[in-house]
Formats: sequence, structure tokens, C-alpha cells
Amino acid sequence: MAVSEARRRNWTRRLVLADIVGLFLFLLGVNPATFGLDRSRVIGYVQAIVFLLGLGLIVLVSYVVAALQRRNGEALSLVQDIGGRLMATGYVLAAFSSVADLIGLGSEPLPRPPHFGLLQSGGLLVGVLLTLIGLSMFYPRHHPPPSPDAPTQPVG
Repeated sequence: MAVSEARRRNWTRRLVLADIVGLFLFLLGVNPATFGLDRSRVIGYVQAIVFLLGLGLIVLVSYVVAALQRRNGEALSLVQDIGGRLMATGYVLAAFSSVADLIGLGSEPLPRPPHFGLLQSGGLLVGVLLTLIGLSMFYPRHHPPPSPDAPTQPVG
């Protein structure tokens, strides 16, 4: 099914708005004190869920926007396929490392309050970086069509 260029642009604008909402949720979850909502000095379940929902929304919407930029019927190259998988892997790494203490697999034993320490923040950072690298690999590269004035054979 062919999608018109105007329709593709319209959907892209709407999805960018959803991406901004995801960024707001991510920032709200990571640092609620910025918005005057910090009620505890530790990161709890709700805070982790909010920033993971925001990050998940950013990853999902970015994937859909990149897929919308693809020409109709254009197949994925190997690099683009790896990029899509790398985006998902980065999100899983970020999600797992963010909630490691909350599910009892982190550096703090469960009776003590969870602590978002250096390992968890490093895992979140590596996961987000993997997601960004995957997105840059997944985004389609459009080569401009050759101009009719350009010679087809090298001169010389």
C-alpha cells in the first residue's frame, strides 16, 4: 500500500509530538526534583517505571518515524536490520540495569532501600547509547536521483 508524501509528513509531525512527550516522561522519571515532585531520596518503582515508559516511547516512536521515511517497498539492508535490533537491545539493557536493585539483582541487598548507583546509571547510559547507535544505523539513507544533465559515463 502506497503512502502519499503529504500523509507521511503529517504522521511524522504527530509522532515527533509523541517523542517529545516521551522525552518529558523520561526526564520526569530521571529527575523529578526538576519539576518539584521529588518525594524521596531513593529511586522507587514508580519513578523507574515512569522513566522507562518515557524511554520506551522515545525508542518506539523513533523506530516508527524512521520506518515512515522508508520509500514504499524498500527492503531493509543488513545494516538497517542490525540497527533495529540494536535499538531494542539497548532498551532492554537500559531497562534491566535501571531496575536491577528493585528486583533484587543489583548491588544493594533487598532489605535495604534500592540505590540507583554507579553501575545502574552506567548501564542506563550504555543502553541509551546503544539505542542511539541503532537508530542512526536504522534510519534510511536516501541517495538523490542522478540529475539528467550529469554524464552517465566518466569522461576521460
